[in-house]
Amino acid sequence: MSAPLQQRVHFLLGVSQHKIDDTGDPRLPDLGLIRQDVAITSAVVEAVDSMPEPRVLELQDPHTGDIVQEPASRSLVLKTKLPWLFTYSFLIHISDVPEDIHEHVIWALETFIDALIDCTDVQLVALYRNEIDAMYAHAGSARVQFATPVDTHKFCLRQQAKAKLTLFLLKPEVDRPGHAAQYFSEIIEFQRQAVPPGQFFTVQRDLLMIYTEALTRSGVDDDSAQLLLEGLADSPACEEIGLRDLIVAKVWLSRVLRRRGKLGSAKKHEKWLVKWFRKNPHRLPAADYGELLTPSGEAASPILGALGVPSWLAERQDTDKTIHRHNKTCRQCQAVEPIVKLSVCGKCKMFYYCSRECQRKDWPLHKNACKDFANQNEELELLSLLDAPAAQRQKDWNACKLADRLQKIVKCAVFRIADVVTEIEHILKLRAGEGRELCETLLHDSHPTASELVLFLTFGFGDGIPTKLMRGAIGKWQLKYTSYNKSWRQAINKDIPPTQLVLRDDIKDAELD
Repeated sequence: MSAPLQQRVHFLLGVSQHKIDDTGDPRLPDLGLIRQDVAITSAVVEAVDSMPEPRVLELQDPHTGDIVQEPASRSLVLKTKLPWLFTYSFLIHISDVPEDIHEHVIWALETFIDALIDCTDVQLVALYRNEIDAMYAHAGSARVQFATPVDTHKFCLRQQAKAKLTLFLLKPEVDRPGHAAQYFSEIIEFQRQAVPPGQFFTVQRDLLMIYTEALTRSGVDDDSAQLLLEGLADSPACEEIGLRDLIVAKVWLSRVLRRRGKLGSAKKHEKWLVKWFRKNPHRLPAADYGELLTPSGEAASPILGALGVPSWLAERQDTDKTIHRHNKTCRQCQAVEPIVKLSVCGKCKMFYYCSRECQRKDWPLHKNACKDFANQNEELELLSLLDAPAAQRQKDWNACKLADRLQKIVKCAVFRIADVVTEIEHILKLRAGEGRELCETLLHDSHPTASELVLFLTFGFGDGIPTKLMRGAIGKWQLKYTSYNKSWRQAINKDIPPTQLVLRDDIKDAELD
């Protein structure tokens, strides 16, 4: 399962996900205490199993403060005997659990779920206070209203524990998708009832992607898997993450259909996918290609064979066309092909829109750039008549910008804003203060979707390249789930080694400083 999808599900369910470096939070036990509990787990289980029935716990009544004796289930007693392990398992982010204690954390979560079934009001408040506080500290936590607060707490804790357990069981090193599907089915059923009819596949797409992954990998219920995957494939979201989900759903659906002997339907989806993969060799995160086309423990997908060569995964390369296709999105709503059909602006030939409505909404932001690019196109046509080689160099530069590969020609660096403003004024021959005013003008935006975008500036100059300060934008959601790549300079300078811009002596590269 991809890390962005894990993060999306954590956010939607409000699953407790403290990172290992959250040492300031007293609710997250130290790893040393966890290992102490792990070391005695077998002995504790043996001792609890030998206890005579009924097992009794002494707890403080939260209302009266009195110490009361209450009969307790086996799982509840185990929680009191191994408190650090149980609290840690509920709170810790699954990516931070050391591999040598994976099975102990899984066992603790399963026992945690069992302990919630029969616990009383007193036991819940006395033994689950840390977990309840952590659960409601997350904005995404479900606030389901039941007859009593105890029922509400039980339900929410159980949902969170099952969600975390599902994500854990789907980790490649654990690989127990059948059990994951079993635990996640309750979550899916509740969400199905909570969503208005007809909106299930759009509103709960992220949760369904997790559930169908478990079903597809395990093969425990191919009937349900096919039904849900067909719904996901027919109801994709328009933005980039929706495209990723569409491709994944179609790949899984073709696997399920082949298992069910429906080869004709499977081949129909595979033919569509082969065409898409050829056109988009690097559109998805690199790890996704391997997971989809060479799934762990299974034969390589027929899609990989149909791509022509067994080594396609290792040898696939981008071209100017594939990179340009990657960057084609509706400037207004961020919709992408092939989910929607995009049309280029007839005047500037630069920006794409999925509809006239989106183009009209974007016009206040686009009109100045549209005029500039239209004039540039006219100048290029004239230049091609007067100096064909110069016109070709300009075309190459424009294509490079469209492909988001400025750094093939222009050296790239990151600077402090005050230094950037000063250097812009120096290169563009502006008076003091005009550089900052120019930057602020470009970044000021009353665009209807501005709240969903993060704006940034790009500044290009070089031999034979027109000096230009331009504005770019990225969706907040996309930025949130885009991991920082320390080698980004090398990645975008494929043909020449990346170097720092050499400007005035007092200007430093802030990222490398």
